[in-house]
Amino acid sequence: MVGNYFHKRKALAYGIAMSGCGIGTFILAPVVQLLIEHFSWRGALLILGGFVLNLCVCGALMRPIAGKDDHKNMLEFSELELEAPKPAFNAWSFCSPVIKLWSHKWVCHCSQQEYNFVLTPDFVVLAVSILFMAYGCSPLFVYLVPYSLSVGVSHQQAAFLMSVLGVIDIIGNITFGWLTDQR
Repeated sequence: MVGNYFHKRKALAYGIAMSGCGIGTFILAPVVQLLIEHFSWRGALLILGGFVLNLCVCGALMRPIAGKDDHKNMLEFSELELEAPKPAFNAWSFCSPVIKLWSHKWVCHCSQQEYNFVLTPDFVVLAVSILFMAYGCSPLFVYLVPYSLSVGVSHQQAAFLMSVLGVIDIIGNITFGWLTDQR
């Protein structure tokens, strides 16, 4: 959704949007600790589940911006769709069994060419780097509190360490988003 709203300084906008994870880490770490102390872990999970359920409502409210150009392009596309010959069912791609159940008005445009980007070297490097990044970043969030507790840090201080990690995440996302937008 960020890409639909921002065309200039897009990386900074993504950095600010991604800093929401850091804000959540900063706020939720001490809040979860308080919830566990007051309501036990079951009550805390129930409250957090209700909180996360509200995110579904927020996600449902996200809509792309439809400008005048978009409506014009939609009209041109629908006119072209009416004039274009429709392929036979046997010429369709892997999604044809599902499409056969739908109306004949809609044509499945799935083709092998649409997924060729998966084999390009740039995409493979990006996918592998994200895989290693996930392996490198996740243990910090998962094991910071248990490790802190094992070396004698109190529960409140361990939650504070998670908050510090959230602040560092916020600063890093915004800073590197800004740096990425610089020419």
